[in-house]
Amino acid sequence: MTNLDRRVLIGMAGIAGAAAVSRLARAGSLDPPPGPVAPTGKTTDQIQPRIDLLNAPPSANVTSDANNQYIINNPGSYFLSANLAITKSVGIKIVAANVSLDLCGFQLAGAGTSTFTGIAVAGSGAWIGNGSLLSLQYGVNVTGAATACTLSRVRAAQCASVGLSLPRDSIVELCVADNNGYGISGSANCVLRDCTASSNTQTGFFADAGSTLTRCTGSANGFSGISTQGHCTLTECVALSNASAAAPGIAGILVGSSCVLQRCISAYNRVTYGISMGVGTSVIDCSVSSNTGSAADARSSGIEAADGCLISGCTVIYNAGSANTASNGVGIACSGQGTRVENCVVYSNTGSGISILDSRCAVKGCELSANGFDGITVTGSSTSISENRCVGNNNGIHVVSGSAHVVERNHLLDNAVNGLQIDSNVCFVYANLARSNPTNYSIAAGNRVGEIAVAATNASAINGNSGGAAVTSDPYCNIAF
Repeated sequence: MTNLDRRVLIGMAGIAGAAAVSRLARAGSLDPPPGPVAPTGKTTDQIQPRIDLLNAPPSANVTSDANNQYIINNPGSYFLSANLAITKSVGIKIVAANVSLDLCGFQLAGAGTSTFTGIAVAGSGAWIGNGSLLSLQYGVNVTGAATACTLSRVRAAQCASVGLSLPRDSIVELCVADNNGYGISGSANCVLRDCTASSNTQTGFFADAGSTLTRCTGSANGFSGISTQGHCTLTECVALSNASAAAPGIAGILVGSSCVLQRCISAYNRVTYGISMGVGTSVIDCSVSSNTGSAADARSSGIEAADGCLISGCTVIYNAGSANTASNGVGIACSGQGTRVENCVVYSNTGSGISILDSRCAVKGCELSANGFDGITVTGSSTSISENRCVGNNNGIHVVSGSAHVVERNHLLDNAVNGLQIDSNVCFVYANLARSNPTNYSIAAGNRVGEIAVAATNASAINGNSGGAAVTSDPYCNIAF
């Protein structure tokens, strides 16, 4: 063995020895400590300290009195360890702020009585989740000046007044309210998301001003599916099969002023309106179908708009009135001034497709077909009707009254009576196209009408870049063919 070989072996032995010493230093002693064996980790309470509400010591400030079975006076985290039968006015009263109450899948039940409250919240910032409340007057109810509470994964059923009632600035998520008086009720600036309210005798959801509802469904409720005050936002919400022929409601979705509805659905409700809009409200990309008015309705419609509303990109089909009239079973009824309807599909409603009942409205780019009366009926004034396609209605466009209307660039095809009928005067009519109506144009005297021209039929086939003939030199002409 050479000197080099010896030096290499000595070096490798030194490295191995150092590694062994290092491992021994990290491992520590293998001998157990003196004394009895005891746990060395943390308890569950040390990791997540919580108080069992039903078995809490007096030091937890959980008391019982004549009206309340349990009172939470201190902030902290509490949980249920069993079902709780409510035998007093209030099952659990939360007085302290910033309390967390985990129901752990258990139920608070009132044994069939309708005079008790499951959980009364008097402290702000409460979190309540993961359980159910049954057969009470109120499932969860707010008292005093509490704000900013959260309900998560809670079900309330068979509560005579309200299933779940929340104060302002609260959050309700993944909750269910069924077979109550009112389903879920939130005060101002609440956020409701992914909730369901069904088979309640009154309204499924009620939200005060400034609230947001996302993916909430109100179905088979006795009055309305969803009702809000002003300045609310509804996104991907559904109102389905609310009210009944025996007890019709006002609207599947009923909102106040300056609200925004996006991608919502209102269908199969027995109500006056599928969606009823407050002043300045926008309804965008919504579907309103198969809603039916009652015999008492003087006027029913899929969507009803007040002053200054926007209806854009909506599908409004199969809405029906109880009587066979132009104003009963309307697809879209513009009851206020200054409303704009654009790019909507309005199909097979029993009344007119769109009814303009007030002044300074606009209808543009809509598809109106197979409606029981007119594609568009106008009884207001100063309305603009442009670039619509009216096919297979009674009249394509019917201006019944009012003046200073502009009717331009509409396609009027295969309507049963008239393509365009104007009974009033001082209207401006130009660049419309009518075909296959028994009468293409029926226009009273006293209007400004572009020349009505009939295009010549081409004598031979056209293949290439030339052919055809000018209809007229009048750029404002109306076409009949």
